[in-house]
Amino acid sequence: MSDSRVDPSAGGELSFAFVGDIFPARPLGAGHGEAFGGIKRLFAGVDVVMGNSETVYHSYEAPPVPDSGPFGTYAVCPPAVIDDLHDLGVSIVSTANNHCADYGEGGVIANIANLRAHHMPFAGTGATLAEATQATYLGAGPAHSTVALVATTLTAPAGDHRAGDPDGIVKGRPGTSVIRHDPIHVVPADVLDVIGGLGGDLNLGRFHRRAGNRVRVGGVTFERGDGYETRESLHVGDLQRTLTAVEDARAFADWVVLSVHAHERGESKDYPAPFTVDLAHAAIDKGADVVFCHGPHIDRGIEIYRGRPIFYALGNFVLHNEVIPHQPPDFAERFEAPADAGTAAMYDARITNYSGGRGPDPLEYRSVIATVAFRDGALHRVELHPVDLGEKRSRARRGTPEMAEEDLGALILTRLQQISAPYGTRIDIEDGVGVIRLGATD
Repeated sequence: MSDSRVDPSAGGELSFAFVGDIFPARPLGAGHGEAFGGIKRLFAGVDVVMGNSETVYHSYEAPPVPDSGPFGTYAVCPPAVIDDLHDLGVSIVSTANNHCADYGEGGVIANIANLRAHHMPFAGTGATLAEATQATYLGAGPAHSTVALVATTLTAPAGDHRAGDPDGIVKGRPGTSVIRHDPIHVVPADVLDVIGGLGGDLNLGRFHRRAGNRVRVGGVTFERGDGYETRESLHVGDLQRTLTAVEDARAFADWVVLSVHAHERGESKDYPAPFTVDLAHAAIDKGADVVFCHGPHIDRGIEIYRGRPIFYALGNFVLHNEVIPHQPPDFAERFEAPADAGTAAMYDARITNYSGGRGPDPLEYRSVIATVAFRDGALHRVELHPVDLGEKRSRARRGTPEMAEEDLGALILTRLQQISAPYGTRIDIEDGVGVIRLGATD
């Protein structure tokens, strides 16, 4: 199926590889030898390799925020590791995610400076909201095509930190492109009256606001209704800003990719929130060729919408969140680590006190590299190559990827078949690779 948005004579053939969250904490080659060989060969066979840069490349130039968000880790990685990504074959990264401001606005600026110094193109953060929203352009492919990456996050950084634009003498705010979504909890009138009375009874002050049929308590909004219901939709202004960036990129590039960071879940952790689906569809309607999501640290299903692929989540590609050498005292306090605990003991306390002693979720250490091939402007083929991040390895070695062995690969792909089926997507498994075919037969 052809698509008029791409001129086949100018840039109708291109191939991509997509990975999910790239969260390194140290050099990727250390102690790993030739294990990357298969990954490097796979990346060398495509024109563009994209992933989500979940870490912050800095050298502690800025102080941390008081609370790094729901999962606790303060992201840090030596800037030199960016060169390891280049060596693997990574072409461009998203920086729009919930960890980008773990070290405040200073960390955002340091990360940007280090990515630029190491010549890694990125999209999703900036010194202002306009910078964070705009596409980044990359030349690639045999036809010298232009690829545009627009990046945003549905999961806000700690403290709902987002970039802001200047206005007159008011300076812009460094940060990321966030699409806000505020759940509204509908409750019966008598329940709303009780919630509304809390402000006076408990003297909640600024944490309690009442206006008409709505009451907001501690950041949670309640609305009068006939029963109980939770409604959630995307912020209209944020959504339009992002879609306008996609439209502009469509006019200026041969190929457009939207990156979306989204921890938010639907009916289970295997499925995205409905508003994530709405965003992905709207982006393709406006001209995106690929939407790739990430954030929940597990794979979610794949949809082919109007002849364009949507990856509702690619899981982890690198996950070193338990070997970052230093965490702020706030981390230790939050997870009730002993006062004299070293950083490793802090991570142990998180496992004990936050997840009830459960070890790593196996799904977080199983993922795929998705390759996407276009021919004559149309989606031709999607391949899913299983990767193993070593759930059962020691902490020192866990979280670094290699191509999965046959048995584990089959488990990964079978699960993807099951969770993609509701979208009408058929995945065949051939020689250990998941295949979605479109267009002409090979």
